[in-house]
Amino acid sequence: LHAEPLLHPEPQGVIWTALVLDYPGHSFSHLGLFFEGTNARLPNQDLSNSAWVISHSMGVPWVLYDHKDEDAFRVPSALSEIFGHDMNEYSRRARNIVRHLSYQAVGEPSGVHGLFHKYRIDAVTLYALPARGPHGFYSLGRVVESLLRTSNNLLERLHASFFFYLFTAPGEFAEFARYLPPVIILGLAVSFGGLRMFVQTGWIPKRVPSTEKQPQRSLVWAMRDRPVLEVACIMASTYLVGVGTFSIVTSRWTWAELKNSKLHEVIFVSSAPSIALLGGIFVYSRAATSHRLPPTTPALLKAFNLCSLGVVISVIAVANFSLSASVAVLAALPLCLVPVSLHQNHEGYKHGLTAVFVVRRAFALVWLLTISPPGLLIVAQMLEQNVAGSNGTRVLMWLRRMLWESVILKTWFLPLVSTIYLPHILQGLIVCILPL
Repeated sequence: LHAEPLLHPEPQGVIWTALVLDYPGHSFSHLGLFFEGTNARLPNQDLSNSAWVISHSMGVPWVLYDHKDEDAFRVPSALSEIFGHDMNEYSRRARNIVRHLSYQAVGEPSGVHGLFHKYRIDAVTLYALPARGPHGFYSLGRVVESLLRTSNNLLERLHASFFFYLFTAPGEFAEFARYLPPVIILGLAVSFGGLRMFVQTGWIPKRVPSTEKQPQRSLVWAMRDRPVLEVACIMASTYLVGVGTFSIVTSRWTWAELKNSKLHEVIFVSSAPSIALLGGIFVYSRAATSHRLPPTTPALLKAFNLCSLGVVISVIAVANFSLSASVAVLAALPLCLVPVSLHQNHEGYKHGLTAVFVVRRAFALVWLLTISPPGLLIVAQMLEQNVAGSNGTRVLMWLRRMLWESVILKTWFLPLVSTIYLPHILQGLIVCILPL
């Protein structure tokens, strides 16, 4: 992009607010609001509320995005009678929330205004929904003029407002205090589960020989060493694989292959570091040498994995609630359900694996492979081809768009998926393939 420098006149002061107009037709029926920025940044809520109040006072209908009420999914009236509420209103609000979360989870801006947010400039887009009336340039001009005057007349920058909110309907929102705590509590629960398993890996039950005072053999708990160094090396290798995967995904070769619609080749090559790591650990853990991994390695690796995952979920929730909730929904439950055995060396342990344990471990392995980034892409493409009846180009175009936004707009979605989400899934897979 080439542009001439702004020299005449020289800019005076600081830009606080920006307004983007999207007017594709000669007239419109509603004004739609787009407000999401890059990496889940949001403008000050006062700006959005001011636009809604001004539009409403001037008789211009207001919607979120381009959602008209008549286009929403219609819930059968019998459900409204059963629950005593208008279920169609829930349907409309759910559609707005899903659209908002879809933008935030991948860090994608919903319009050109999103580029201003990283410069701390509050910006929104007013989208005029094309129609044969009843509003036109005059109505749009009145709204824009009043909104600019409102922003210009403020003595201070918009400050008595929120930067974390969730619009459910025009003029209505959910405060972050209502939807943020559940995700943070879930992250804390996962971390506490990891800490509990960490404590359990340091103890093992043993039978005490019978004595004259106690003729029956009693069971006591004895301390044992934890293979912290081995687990730390395994975790470090997964993060190195994540960095290598991100380098492959953002390379010129990947972009060229995606332009040629070679999605399967990209998935295979980007998965090569992960496959090599899993294969190497599988062979090494079963090698007939004296340097085998200790038997408590799977349990300790799961403990560290859960502690790390809980911290990631809680920390990301403060900056990007949608991405944090997506990671929690996808990864928290399967990683918690990965089966491990804590008492391999005590006398009551059966060396022959039970069928139930083997089935649980196989189920966890398949589940983790499915929710891994390559697995999700393959599943999405299969659903698009078999359910939607398409040829799979939507997944390909979506991946190209994510790659372009990661390189050009500096979004965090691909780096976080490659260097944080993927290593945690790999750690869960390693727990499943390690011998007991």
